[in-house]
Amino acid sequence: MIREDARGRRVAIVADYLVNPGSALYTGIGAAPGPVLDVLVEDGWGMMKPPPHVLGESVGRPAVHSIAGDAVDYLQHDFTVVILAAEGLPDGGVWLVLLEAAFRELGATLPTVAWLRLGDGARSGTAAAIRAALAAATLSETPAPA
Repeated sequence: MIREDARGRRVAIVADYLVNPGSALYTGIGAAPGPVLDVLVEDGWGMMKPPPHVLGESVGRPAVHSIAGDAVDYLQHDFTVVILAAEGLPDGGVWLVLLEAAFRELGATLPTVAWLRLGDGARSGTAAAIRAALAAATLSETPAPA
């Protein structure tokens, strides 16, 4: 059941690394993504986060399928859904290949992917850059499935 809440009818599927860059799972990546979680909360976005991309497909596949199902429900209720991925991580850190397959299986189109650059200095790790990526993805959002 979809209820109105503080998210403003906008939901992002977000790479774990973008909200948990300090996790021991990500030692060696080195490039901080910026204040992604802060921006999402401040701007009223809901968030769905698949498991870390480093845990393997046996963990990722069922979680991604569940997330895709929820996202399709949101789309059918006129929510904006975008995928917030990290450049330089396999499948953007969000299991893009599995997400695309799950959406296809559900008869829906993969939502627009907003890519955040990692390791690009102050240009990419700012709240303004994160907001710009989300805004660009929102403008090119695909319609809800029929």
